[in-house]
Order: sequence, then C-alpha cells, then structure tokens
Amino acid sequence: MKENEKEDFPFKRLFVKEDLKIVAVEKQSTNRWFVEIKAEDVKRFAKILLSQGSRLITISALSTSRGYNILYHFHVEEGVLTLKTSVLKTKPEIDSIAVVVPAAELVEHEIQEMLGVRFLGNPRKSNFILPEDWPEEKKPLKRDEETLIRMTLPLAGRGRWRVEE
Repeated sequence: MKENEKEDFPFKRLFVKEDLKIVAVEKQSTNRWFVEIKAEDVKRFAKILLSQGSRLITISALSTSRGYNILYHFHVEEGVLTLKTSVLKTKPEIDSIAVVVPAAELVEHEIQEMLGVRFLGNPRKSNFILPEDWPEEKKPLKRDEETLIRMTLPLAGRGRWRVEE
C-alpha cells in the first residue's frame, strides 16, 4: 500500500478499532477501494461494514493457479469497497457470510456449484443453477479441469443437461 493510500483510506480507524488485520489496500479511483484480508476474517469485516450502513452488492470469485480469489463487493457511503481474500485449491473452503448477510446465500451457492469453493455454514443444500443429477466432481468454471466441460442447455424445453468430455 502506498503511503498516501494508508492515510486516505476512510475505513482504517474502524477496522483498527475492531482489531482486524488488513493485508493490503489498493485505491482504484476516488470512490473504489480493494482491501485484502485473511479468509478467516471475512465474516467479521462484513459485520462491521453492515453495522456502518453498508450493503453487499455481490460476491465474485476467480480461479487461479494456486486457488481461488473471492471478492465481496460492498456499497459504502464513499463508493465501493471490495474485500478480497483467497483460499487454496487444496482446501477450497471459507466461512459463509449468509448468516450475517442473508443476500449472500444464493451467490455463495452459485460459486460453490460453478467453481467448487465450499461456503461453510451456507444454509442452501440443493443445486441452484445446475440440475440435481449434475456430477458433483465436475465444476463448469474450474480452470484446472483436465477436460473441457461444456454445458449443453436444453432447447425449447427439450433435451437434457449433459457433460461432454
């Protein structure tokens, strides 16, 4: 983090007060911040942001060579704050924030279905996007698949989902 970004970061006092550790901060523009945190702190950061009137916009995830980057995008008074954290491919799991932010339930489950990241404590058990008979080990957006997975959508109500190798 650049020296001027440390001083200009509007949430610094709030997070320090709550004894939360920030790994890095990047200012993208005058109203856009990326804050890198440890995976085990996501729920605590989300609680604090919500207590200050922020709201969750969405959650996104990216498959990388080492694991997954998970980005929690919050609308804050000053603009957009994105909490960024990572989980390893060898242990692709993180605590769910759905208990704190109910709107996170469906987005977390979508990421779980499409990439294989498990959100521990997410109340949704059945598939949200993929059909119930979709193979559990096949994740359509997971980059390290040995075979390309193509989802064939049913046309005009006919056909079935299928995995092609």
